[in-house]
Amino acid sequence: MDEAVLLGAIRQAVARTQADRRQLARLMEVQSRIKTLTPREAGVFALVVTGMLNKQIGSALGIGEKTVKVHRARDVRCRLPTGSSPPSLLLRPR
Repeated sequence: MDEAVLLGAIRQAVARTQADRRQLARLMEVQSRIKTLTPREAGVFALVVTGMLNKQIGSALGIGEKTVKVHRARDVRCRLPTGSSPPSLLLRPR
């Protein structure tokens, strides 16, 4: 086997491993932050990541739209990484 081909394959494998580790670390951080949510915030978060609108979430959970907004704000500001994307983007693979 050609040395250059072998070295190229090794570099690709190392790069994939590094990317996988970064993705796993990111996932673990998001999961640990989700665990800190109150049950109500977790319920709101679960519906937010499906793409539901605040009004739809409120209706599904039997709470007001403003209450949903409060929970979403807490989810993003207090528990999720500073300057992060919306919750649904945090869970999406890069």
